[in-house]
Parts: sequence; C-alpha cells; structure tokens
Amino acid sequence: MSDILSWVDTHCHLYDNKIEGGTEVALSAARAAGVHKMIVIGTDAATAQQAISLAAANDDIWATVGFHPHDASKMDDSALEQIEELARKEKVVAIGEIGLDF
Repeated sequence: MSDILSWVDTHCHLYDNKIEGGTEVALSAARAAGVHKMIVIGTDAATAQQAISLAAANDDIWATVGFHPHDASKMDDSALEQIEELARKEKVVAIGEIGLDF
C-alpha cells in the first residue's frame, strides 16, 4: 500500500461489548491495517458519551452524537437537550445517526 493512502473508518461502534477481544484489540487491529482515523457513532445519549470518551482518550478517534431511528421513541425534550450539550464536547464532529429503520 502506498504511504500516501490513509484509511478512515467513518462509522464504527468501538464501545460495543460484542467486539471479540474488546475495544483495545479492535483499535490495535484497525491501526495495524492502516486505519488512521475513526469516527465512533453515538446512537443514543449513553453511547454518545462512550464515543466522546473514546475520542478524548485517542488522538485518532472522533465522535458523533445522535439517536438511531430504532430509539426515536425515547426522544423527548430532555433527550434533545442532552444531545445538544454533548454536541458541544471537544472532538464531536457531527450530530446524527441516521441508521436504517427496518
């Protein structure tokens, strides 16, 4: 692979407890494969906070905040305020998790 090629994972869920070996193993594998930047997607307020925490702890990770369509029933004014507050955190680069609603 060329030295100028840089891989970016624009949609990952590194906080997912289903990752075999855990987050650190997934990060090591991604980096070894040449992934130089990762954007961790928050699908609700709790996972948005996890994404922000991962971004804060890693120079090559950024976060998004939002709600997946499957969680739309949980959206209320309080949840929107929480997402708005989280969106102001350092290294949050986007609002929204559009997902697939089927």
